[in-house]
Amino acid sequence: MVVNSPEAEVTKRKTETIDTPSKKAKTVETKESENGVGTESPDTDEICEEVIKLCEELQEENKHLFSLVYKKIGSEEFQKLLEKTKEVEKGEGIKTADGSRKKTPGGVFLHLARDKVGKSEFSKICNLNQKEKKRLKKLKKEKVQED
Repeated sequence: MVVNSPEAEVTKRKTETIDTPSKKAKTVETKESENGVGTESPDTDEICEEVIKLCEELQEENKHLFSLVYKKIGSEEFQKLLEKTKEVEKGEGIKTADGSRKKTPGGVFLHLARDKVGKSEFSKICNLNQKEKKRLKKLKKEKVQED
């Protein structure tokens, strides 16, 4: 089914069955935008256990962003980035742009992910994440108004 979003971006919705790391199959509805980056609902039970584990390990709350990165680079590269993040954290870490402090472990992971996929592609991923956050905020606001 083709749907026009408020931003006039055409998306394709599809339902697929995927195997999770726990070896349980589940059905997930995904949206694929014109730029080829798939998005998945950020509900915890629909985000891969591997992503949830990583987010807990890195004390990161933005599971949706990490799931978008996971979908873009795949499980193997995702694990490699986690290991590289641990190495960087054991060393000097990475400073923020203004140099005032070290990045959080999640920030280091995303910095490495940006280097891996390229700034342009990472920007698309971040834009999709922002759109999803806005959509969820709007839904939450509508639900509050209904109650």
